[in-house]
Amino acid sequence: MVKSIVLILLLFNGDLVLKEVKFDGTLMECLAHGDTLREELSYHTWNYKDMGPKSQGWYLKNGIGTFQGIICKDNYEGGITIKRKTK
Repeated sequence: MVKSIVLILLLFNGDLVLKEVKFDGTLMECLAHGDTLREELSYHTWNYKDMGPKSQGWYLKNGIGTFQGIICKDNYEGGITIKRKTK
């Protein structure tokens, strides 16, 4: 049984954010709900011809980064942000 969905978001400043969304269901239900969340939170550039082929991907609608994927977990404990290392 899946207890949470972890959204993998890559921000334009280089940070990687793992955002937990509580969920209770099977693995297949989790994957289907993850697709729904991806479509609600982001858009794919194939719908935007003027962006060109170099900018393909799932861009967050709030403009702060990209949607990279999901993880279905039964025991995830909280969100995390991995900061980009700077010199």
